[in-house]
Amino acid sequence: MKNRVPEAHTDYIISVISEEFGVIAIILILLMFLVFIYSVFKKVYSENDEKIKLILVGCISLILMQATIHIGVNIRLFPTTGMTLPFISYGGSSIVSVSIISGIILNLTKRKIK
Repeated sequence: MKNRVPEAHTDYIISVISEEFGVIAIILILLMFLVFIYSVFKKVYSENDEKIKLILVGCISLILMQATIHIGVNIRLFPTTGMTLPFISYGGSSIVSVSIISGIILNLTKRKIK
């Protein structure tokens, strides 16, 4: 079936992963996204600086919405948008932008030494 899916390496990567590896792989991918989001929000709640809170919430929201839209397109809840799955799909500018956002998140969530 993966040969009949258009743009299987970018727009429909989650459907190819589910076909090749099954539902356990999809659950693991979703669990990794949830752990990542939970750890960032845990840091947001403990942060005192409002600017850092807003940056973290904005960055994690970008990644969360991109993943939600990608998965929604693959299960036919949303129309096809051409959005890639963060950290997994092939796409030059998408990987670069998600890497930059991840670097910003890592920089703002690291432990401050006083």
